[in-house]
Amino acid sequence: MDFEQRLARLEALEAIRQLKHRYLNACDLKEVEVIRACFASGPITIDYGPLGCFHDRDSFIALYQSLAYHPRVRD
Repeated sequence: MDFEQRLARLEALEAIRQLKHRYLNACDLKEVEVIRACFASGPITIDYGPLGCFHDRDSFIALYQSLAYHPRVRD
């Protein structure tokens, strides 16, 4: 692996870490629009195991809002 490939790999890993941080922080703060922005628009697959498989970010956000977007839920 040459230097450019290694650098690109490290940059991609850091971008993934930053995205994960943004997503989890937004979940903790219940920032729905930030959560939505963490996922691509259009057809995607979000597999949440027993909670379901979603093929667009809005259906996933609807689940988040119904289960976790309440004052009684503490993250």
